[in-house]
Amino acid sequence: MRFERRIFVSAGVLLAAASLAACGGGQREKSTTADYVNVLGSWVSKSGGEISFKKNGTFEAKSLMIDSQLFTACPSGATTGTWGFFKSDGDMDYVSADAKSGKTIGLTFDKVPQGQCGVRVNFVKDGSVFCLSDDPEVLCSTKERFTKR
Repeated sequence: MRFERRIFVSAGVLLAAASLAACGGGQREKSTTADYVNVLGSWVSKSGGEISFKKNGTFEAKSLMIDSQLFTACPSGATTGTWGFFKSDGDMDYVSADAKSGKTIGLTFDKVPQGQCGVRVNFVKDGSVFCLSDDPEVLCSTKERFTKR
């Protein structure tokens, strides 16, 4: 009897560990701060996605693939919108036109009603790479990584 219990418990521990790793619980990447000047310009992914951040606070994206599990109105393909770094005000984080650096950028898409698509750009490594996330609790909810062109 004891032997059977040990096998059952060990199998349960392995299943739990595998589930955590599959759900992002095993994330190894850490967020890092990026500077406004370094963000400006075009960023590309290996799959052909491209996001260009402009000085006036707008962006253009091409071949963007946002497969959101939390929002149904997120655009894919070619899209435009506005961007800004998140700033913290005690209990609340918000996108600020004044912030010139940060770990996270908020994207607002043209032609998508406010609150219908929440996508964040999170900088990893030394700020030379970013990923997208539709979940504020998950650093990178997509596998795609963007680097500066």
